Formats: sequence, C-alpha cells, structure tokens
Amino acid sequence: MKVIIDTNAFVYAAENKIDIFALLKGDDIIIPNLVLEELRVLAKHTIKASDRKAASLALKIIENHSFNTIELSGSTDKAIGEFAKKEGAAVLTNDLELKKGLAKGNVRVLHIRQKKYIEHWA
Repeated sequence: MKVIIDTNAFVYAAENKIDIFALLKGDDIIIPNLVLEELRVLAKHTIKASDRKAASLALKIIENHSFNTIELSGSTDKAIGEFAKKEGAAVLTNDLELKKGLAKGNVRVLHIRQKKYIEHWA
C-alpha cells in the first residue's frame, strides 16, 4: 500500500520514540517535499523546544531510510489530500482536522495509536 506521511506523524513519532518506518515495513512510503520543508522550519524556528527537537530528530531519521519523495505545491494538507485521492494512497497523520478532511474526501486515513500501532482511522 502507498502511504503518505504527514508532518504531524513525524513529529508525534519522534516525540514518542516510535519507528514509523518499522511499523510501515513493506508499504510504499511517500514523503512530500512540503512535509520535509515543514520539518526543516519547525527544527529551526518553532517556539516550543520539544517540537524543535522532535522535528530535528525526524529529519535525522528520514535521512537514514528509503522512501519516495513527491513534489507538491500549495497548502500541504490540501496537496496531500489531492495526491492521495488521485493515487489511491493512504495518509498517516495524527492531526485531527486533517483526518476529518481526508475522511470526507474518501481518502484512507491511518494514525498512530497507543504509541505503538498504526491503524485505520474511522
């Protein structure tokens, strides 16, 4: 299955020491350029120190794994939703607003539960 990982999922996973690459082993992991850009901005400019640290850790983890990148433009959430719908991909996020919007658009939504499971969100 194709799985697009959102910025929120990376930050959540880093904060909670979750290896999402291991949890998604066997899936085709896709990371949009917009997500990488958001992580870079968070790592340098966000006010909350824990978010800066989590974003920096997420970027380091990403550097050590294989995945596909896609070039998107515009609003990150909207671009992810449009791409996921077009490609039949699922989106991994713990962002409630994004989950609701994706579900309304009939996009399969995955989320991290209990800091150790990835499951379908309904």
